Amino acid sequence: MIKLAPRLLTAVLTNLMMVGMGNAYDHYKGDVLKQQDVKSSSTVERSLDNIFQDPRESNHGTISTQEQLNEATTAHSAESSPSATSSKSAKTNPPTMSLTSPLKAVVKSYTLDVDFQTGSSININHDDVHDQLQLDSKPEPFNFIWVACSSRGTIVKVDTLTGAILGEYKSAPRTDGNPSRTTVDKDGSVWLSNRKDIGPNVRGTIVHIGLLENNQCEDRNKDNVIQTSTGLGDIKAWAEGGTRGVQFADDECIVHYTEVSSRGTRHLSIDADNNVWVSGSSNKAFDKVKGGRYDNVDAAGKHSGDILESFPSLHGPLQMAQLGRLYAPEEHWHTHGYGMAQGCVVDKNDDVWVAHSSGNSVGHIKNDGTFVGRVTVGSTPTGVAVDKEGKIWATNLSSSTLSRIDPALGQLNEETTTAHSAESSPSATSGKSGKLTKQPTMSPTKAVVKIYTFDVDFDEGSLINVNHDDVHDQLQLDSTSEPFNFIWVACSNRGTVVKVDTVTGTILGEYRSAPRTDGSPSRTTVDKDGSVWLSNRNNIGPNAGNGTIVHIGLLENNQCEDRNGDNVIQTSTGLGDIKPWADANGTRGIQTADDECIVHYTEVSSTGTRHLSIDANNNVWVSGYWNKAFDKVKGGRYDNVDADGKHSGDILESFPSVGFGGYGGLMDPDGFIWSARPLLRWDTSKPLIPGAVNNGDPAGDSIGPLPDGKNWAGQWGGQYYPDSYGLCIDSQGNVWSTEWTGLSSGIHKYKSDGTHIANYTHGFNGAQGCVVGLDDDVWVAHSLWGATVGRIANDGTYKGNVPVGNAPTGVAVDKAGKVWSTNLDSSTLSRIDPTLGIAGQVDLTVDLGPDCNPYNYGDMTGSTNIAPPNTGSWTVMYDYGSVLATWGGMNIEWTAETPGDSSVTVKVRSKEADPWVTVTNGQNLSSLTGQYLHVQVNFSRDTTCDTASPLLKDLSIVLVAPTPSKASKSKSKSQLRTLQPTKQPTSEPDNGHAKEKGEQQEVIR
Repeated sequence: MIKLAPRLLTAVLTNLMMVGMGNAYDHYKGDVLKQQDVKSSSTVERSLDNIFQDPRESNHGTISTQEQLNEATTAHSAESSPSATSSKSAKTNPPTMSLTSPLKAVVKSYTLDVDFQTGSSININHDDVHDQLQLDSKPEPFNFIWVACSSRGTIVKVDTLTGAILGEYKSAPRTDGNPSRTTVDKDGSVWLSNRKDIGPNVRGTIVHIGLLENNQCEDRNKDNVIQTSTGLGDIKAWAEGGTRGVQFADDECIVHYTEVSSRGTRHLSIDADNNVWVSGSSNKAFDKVKGGRYDNVDAAGKHSGDILESFPSLHGPLQMAQLGRLYAPEEHWHTHGYGMAQGCVVDKNDDVWVAHSSGNSVGHIKNDGTFVGRVTVGSTPTGVAVDKEGKIWATNLSSSTLSRIDPALGQLNEETTTAHSAESSPSATSGKSGKLTKQPTMSPTKAVVKIYTFDVDFDEGSLINVNHDDVHDQLQLDSTSEPFNFIWVACSNRGTVVKVDTVTGTILGEYRSAPRTDGSPSRTTVDKDGSVWLSNRNNIGPNAGNGTIVHIGLLENNQCEDRNGDNVIQTSTGLGDIKPWADANGTRGIQTADDECIVHYTEVSSTGTRHLSIDANNNVWVSGYWNKAFDKVKGGRYDNVDADGKHSGDILESFPSVGFGGYGGLMDPDGFIWSARPLLRWDTSKPLIPGAVNNGDPAGDSIGPLPDGKNWAGQWGGQYYPDSYGLCIDSQGNVWSTEWTGLSSGIHKYKSDGTHIANYTHGFNGAQGCVVGLDDDVWVAHSLWGATVGRIANDGTYKGNVPVGNAPTGVAVDKAGKVWSTNLDSSTLSRIDPTLGIAGQVDLTVDLGPDCNPYNYGDMTGSTNIAPPNTGSWTVMYDYGSVLATWGGMNIEWTAETPGDSSVTVKVRSKEADPWVTVTNGQNLSSLTGQYLHVQVNFSRDTTCDTASPLLKDLSIVLVAPTPSKASKSKSKSQLRTLQPTKQPTSEPDNGHAKEKGEQQEVIR
């Protein structure tokens, strides 16, 4: 053994240790440099070099003096001293260092105020007690602003210091929630309400999005990483269901999704316990929802997101909006520099900022009501907020931007584009401008309470044959035909037809098909106005004993007739509510029908009436299986009369039989009638006369193109002759024809010119009705001995069968693209969702009552209409908030364009049971009482050669303010100072930044 002197042993051991830790030293130093500001890196490296001296360059191998250690470990205090930033005493002792451990030393210590300031803090401070961190003792705004992008169904989070958009999150699994109101809780997370009632029970919903920066998000997939949005457009997927309604939300900062009691959810507030209070503008019910982080559970087992208590409506207004002025209870009115306003906020100085909702500015007033001025921001600001630094933010609807205002500068400081709107902007969904084309009329005594002008406003009502998509932010008649949200089904055994809401499955009415009950109605066709024409198969005509057709108007589109003059349409309201009908006497054969939606009853030339189709002029073509004669009947509303004095319901032309057609059929866009049994193709611009070619003799499959000089063709002979039955047409103009029990029991596809393309199987050996879905797939009813509906692709590929009720005879497609089956033996309707299952799946069954036996096929929803509609309607309900409301203080105003002889007519009423009252533009609503205002706007197309649509630009409910009382007039001038602009802007500001025209003058009232 070699014995070493103690001094030499120490040197050797130290060298061995330093060699072993060389990599660790370099790595640690590198990590430190990554954490520090570049300008201080030399100091840090010097400190490390002093602490970890290489023994090969040292006599000692360790730091040998306390002075050296102190110098190395307190280097940061030379850079910044707490005494420079506050009068509080700093911690003067350096971090404790051990001289017995040469390998341990504090590289960076966070202990003074200046140290803590190098990081970001949320809800903590070093001001209540200096040089330490503690939770805030009072609430303050956060350095984040949350903005609802209503049109997109999302919310964005913005850094208020930099303007950077940090994330975008869905407000619901669906994208049509129309989110709007926000409230931020004590943890910095946001609760957001969806104004549209998209909950599973058709009620309002709220969503809770945690603040990532404050540990409020949930690692649901347990990968120790929060999966969340990182910027604008980074929107994660979200499927419904699971724990707290968010189990299948890919964004792990979405932590609660709760359906509440309210509808039209627009109220959100946070109480002292961090719970959320929710209500809505429609039913005004309140809920108290447990707040807090996703894992917050109280002693009673209530989880955050649970409804703790619910409260019914008080039947009174939560807030009566007096837009145009800011009202302080117990004080007086104050001007804020504009005639219309929405959101307001109070800043750190107790000044009030008001968003000028139809302009491009934010008003600023002192707390005593003194008007300071206006700051120009983006276009149509709807809301304002104050951030932690005291700066004001405006959400600008039309320009889809955020504007940040520095109150110290008195001007716009920065504008951030969100690419979406604060409330709802058409530019978020299209390239349209979304302009407010008419500024609501404002004055010191009048203010707009509610205006309908943007897409999202019009979506609050129901639209029939009108849209805001051809041109956004206005309503016009549809430019193309679409199916309706109603399906009409013949109850053949009862002699009636029922109307069903395709969205809810509710049966809205049941109507007789004739004065007698033995008409055996079957075929239906829906005209451009949404009304139905229905044929009675039995020959019960009152005159010649021929077939009959009945026309039932669509109440929701103003197609019914107030025959008794009581201003109320007397009509069926549900299944079994069948009004009497004595006989076929009187005007249009319906004078004795108590149901005022029955508007025509016509005896026709045909017998065994089974063919009905609508042409481009909304006229009806009728034929029958027995004698195969055709009639052209004038269509349209009950009061439609042409220049020749022909009334709707009159037979315009009659055509003799050629031995073809008379069964189910349709009119194609070229004006050709296709009619089954045997198959007929006829150019209706020419007469139907005997002598045309009977295609198939010799045998052949095609029935076109027509030879020169021929007006029609019939399929005679050939393998496909016997059993043409149901007919339907696809978007390309191809016509499909089913065989009932033919040789192939398939479905045949024809080009629009009559050329036979192919025959395809559809999953069964029998068929009746067919329909083409919105995706151009073909659906086939599997007839009397089946219980399924077959689905094939447009190229003939078989996709599968969908089980429905027994003996499906007909199929139809609704506006949402869902397919309906009428089941004869089950007396039911089956609704199929094409997106479910392999080929589709029934998601709703409607019981039509005993002995309905719907032998029904043909167009039941308007899906085969070939021309745009002539009429349409928009109906909306506004909630005043109190059952004791009177409307004498309100006017109704609108802006419309009516080219040619087109028209826009506005009607109002208080209750659904009340009669509609036609009003003029600007009329006072003093005749109405009650909580609700129902408004219906009817559109009628120009009948001149232009056929232009009328336009509704906006509709407003305007409050006429009460005359000030003597007591208010006696107040001092300083209390009642009001600034009124002498002229309101008359057009949309250029890019939201043009100054308002006209000077302001001071008016003392």
